[in-house]
Amino acid sequence: MASKPIYISLIVIFLCTAMSVYLYQDIQFKTRHSITTGVKEIGQRTKKKMTKVSRAVRMTLLLAYARTGSTLTGEILTLQSKNFYLFEPLHGLIKSLQNQTEVTFLNGSTRAISTVNEINDLISKTLYNWFTCNFEELDMASLTDFFLDVFTPEHETYVTCLGPRNKTRDISIETVQRCVGILQDRCLSMTSVTIKTIRTPMKSVEYLLQTIRHLKVIYLVRDPRGMFLSRARVGMLRWNELEEKSKMICEQIDNDIEEFNKLYTKYPSRLKRLAYENLCRNPIFVAGKMYQFLRLPYMEIVKYQIRNITTGPILKCSFCTKRGDALGNAYKWKKDIKEDRLKVIDKYCSNVYQKLAYRYLSYQQLKKVKETWQAHVDLMQV
Repeated sequence: MASKPIYISLIVIFLCTAMSVYLYQDIQFKTRHSITTGVKEIGQRTKKKMTKVSRAVRMTLLLAYARTGSTLTGEILTLQSKNFYLFEPLHGLIKSLQNQTEVTFLNGSTRAISTVNEINDLISKTLYNWFTCNFEELDMASLTDFFLDVFTPEHETYVTCLGPRNKTRDISIETVQRCVGILQDRCLSMTSVTIKTIRTPMKSVEYLLQTIRHLKVIYLVRDPRGMFLSRARVGMLRWNELEEKSKMICEQIDNDIEEFNKLYTKYPSRLKRLAYENLCRNPIFVAGKMYQFLRLPYMEIVKYQIRNITTGPILKCSFCTKRGDALGNAYKWKKDIKEDRLKVIDKYCSNVYQKLAYRYLSYQQLKKVKETWQAHVDLMQV
């Protein structure tokens, strides 16, 4: 009988301890939630106050160029759970700047943009606000862009809330304020944020590294010869403009390489360069190194999904991520390139080949080799 009071006491102690833990966790959550969001309950997406967000979440910037395998690489990075993924969030903003110089923001303010430095600064701040779920500071072109749920069906609810889908729609600030809570709730509930962009110069990255201490950057590159052939194949490049585009784009890549190298000396643990061809050569191994760099769990289900989208017969789909034989797709251009076009690209891009470990080959040599990227030891390389 004497053991009964002891037994009851133990139960009381256990319940009190459990309740204390629960209350402590609840207080922690509410405190963290209030610091992180600073917003009112939105109900049916009513207007709410938004503040800067400082969260201990993994943040990844995948910086690339058009037709370098960025869509595939982005999908591999988003196989992680609870990830807020943004596919080309600068698409709407950059497109709007081609037609006008004044940018309108969700908070009602406007800003005139006229110089390259101002554009780069705007790109930095826009990416910062996407990363930190600070949507009130975003521009209207970004928040109403039809690209928002391309390769990201999880954002379809928000896009649907904006109204009928068409490229010429004029969406009011009030409509976006009513709907944007959908995006913010999702953003704040995730444990990681990943942005894939082909519209960001490397000069815009340092601000992000300075202001987002959890950010890591993967700089994706591809053999320029393959990149230009791929662009031509999907209608992004006309052959009569090859000389102009080769000069302009390889100068940009050269500048980005120089800037990347400078950033790497300051932030060696937060930047890596990735060759698309290396990922295609051994996707399971290289993806594992990416996940290790980003400190993400590399589970068997993730490996299975990567294997599923990078192996098998080549599929004819220019913008799909599952296209079969990854290495075959990466070097398909070698069979198609013509000698005169190769000479033009070589003229303006040969310095880039050397800096990114691509072999400079004659037309005859190119047809004989299997690969142009040279495996090498490089601390900057994934």
